[in-house]
Amino acid sequence: MTNDAALPRTLTLDVLDRPDLPALIPALQAASEAGNAAASYLLGLLYELAIGTKRDFALTATYHCRAMEQDADALIRLEETPPVNPRQQVRPGTEAMFRMSRLAMAVGDEAGYANALHCFSRLAAWGDDRALAHLALMTLWGMGVPNNNEEGLRLLRAGAQQGAVVALDELGWLEVQGQLVPKNVAGGLTKLRQAAEAGYGQAQCRLGQLLVEGRILPRDLDAGADWLGQAAAQGYAGAFHPYGTLLAEHGDDDESFSEGICYLDLAVDSGILAAKADLDSARQQAPAEVVAAATAQRAAWQMHPSRESTQLMPFAYEAISDG
Repeated sequence: MTNDAALPRTLTLDVLDRPDLPALIPALQAASEAGNAAASYLLGLLYELAIGTKRDFALTATYHCRAMEQDADALIRLEETPPVNPRQQVRPGTEAMFRMSRLAMAVGDEAGYANALHCFSRLAAWGDDRALAHLALMTLWGMGVPNNNEEGLRLLRAGAQQGAVVALDELGWLEVQGQLVPKNVAGGLTKLRQAAEAGYGQAQCRLGQLLVEGRILPRDLDAGADWLGQAAAQGYAGAFHPYGTLLAEHGDDDESFSEGICYLDLAVDSGILAAKADLDSARQQAPAEVVAAATAQRAAWQMHPSRESTQLMPFAYEAISDG
């Protein structure tokens, strides 16, 4: 195929590390238009992670949905990675499909939901408890299927029993709030901590915000900052704004101040518009050298496919702010 002659014969994630990546983008676009699912997926990653391009979640969703329609099985072959959950015999190479299903779910339109339901169902049938938990969320909140609280909660509880962090986080949050289920603060917090300690960004962020706000849990800025920092460091966009604000307002040195500005900048770049006023205020109050340090930190801060970069999608942030 002449359009993708500049590309390797077999496309893998190694393409993202090539120094000539910007020059390859036109070839990737041509290959995508010609039906190459791997090229479509890689283009989605480029726009999601701002590698050689400006971050654009709309284009990410477009390319990833196109990739699933072109050849979902090719995406399974694209990433030959071990299971995230060693307790389960999840088929190797399912990470691409799982990531794209989450992005399709986040788009929030009929086509995106249909793609997500199809792929989550396949993954769940293979034993992926993360996919089972996402099916529960879609059923519970009526995402592409009729809302069914009873079935959604059944799936959510099944996922939590299997140790799926998404299910533990969501069921724990519902129990803490007393939403859809009887209020059980102690039990809900236990589930949130399980998910947070397993490294799930949304659970870490929720715990951190509860500690910072002093509602339900006693106020503890240090512990809250620790949880929010863990979530932010792995690329969970919902933590960028609260963590950046916490550092900018309560940090005890210039390093904390500059890091706070960096995360507020990341929040704005991730589409969290409410962070813009806090970012402008922090920059105005900070000495010039702190702003310069923050700018350097932001330039060096790179997302990588190994991070849970899909958590940058705005739906993840909205899910906690709605609570």
